[in-house]
Amino acid sequence: MLRVGLILGATALAGALAAPAPMTDQATSFQGTFAGPITYTACTTDPGNHLASGTWRVHIQQKKANARFLIEVDGVPHVAFTAQMVVEQAADGGFVVSTDTLAGRLTVILKGRDFAYAISPYAYAGLDCASVVYPGSLTS
Repeated sequence: MLRVGLILGATALAGALAAPAPMTDQATSFQGTFAGPITYTACTTDPGNHLASGTWRVHIQQKKANARFLIEVDGVPHVAFTAQMVVEQAADGGFVVSTDTLAGRLTVILKGRDFAYAISPYAYAGLDCASVVYPGSLTS
């Protein structure tokens, strides 16, 4: 599973993807689930231990992506939103897309079947962290 204290090195992870495929008009869609412990890095207060669950979908066409995220934390609805994202890198079987959120810069990474939804730096609702990462995986 991708652990993204590496998100501090999201560009390094992005560089680890295969060389970007040429962008064409052909669209590609990916979808999967969130599952596992949320990783909090360098927080000003102890956020405790929490588990993520939910679903995600990313539809890429050229240099734009439409993404949908439904995330639960410890079985309680946390966020549900759709976002227009910028494709930073796309290659066979993987991508790096990003956008700004109220909590910080969101970078979403798919490498192989491993998926990470990372906000870095994170500052929301009194919690300040270098990064917060929700793990997941590709289902189709």
